[in-house]
Amino acid sequence: MFFDCPFACVIWSAIASRRRLHALQNWEATVLQLMQLTGTKHSKRLTLLCWQSTIYFIWCGRNDRLHRAIFRSPELIIRGLDRLIRNRIQSIRVENPRSSSAMMQDWLGSN
Repeated sequence: MFFDCPFACVIWSAIASRRRLHALQNWEATVLQLMQLTGTKHSKRLTLLCWQSTIYFIWCGRNDRLHRAIFRSPELIIRGLDRLIRNRIQSIRVENPRSSSAMMQDWLGSN
């Protein structure tokens, strides 16, 4: 049901396309797609980070609408996701600079 929502689907579609994925509207199919990822370890890690971040932002947006009467457009959420993903990639630079660099190049190259 999660990506069946048109609002959530718009957000996931934008992020999935940056990862060169076809955004599926079925949860089980999406999970299966993610389990079958190919490519480098860095690419797979970035794709999973994007998926987890998208779920988190959609959930936070839902809570903001229900509990605080704050509505954010899909475009605003997508920009927030971009910022979150960049920050997360930067946060691993100290522990793993090679991975951070590869992931950032991949993320910026998919823009």
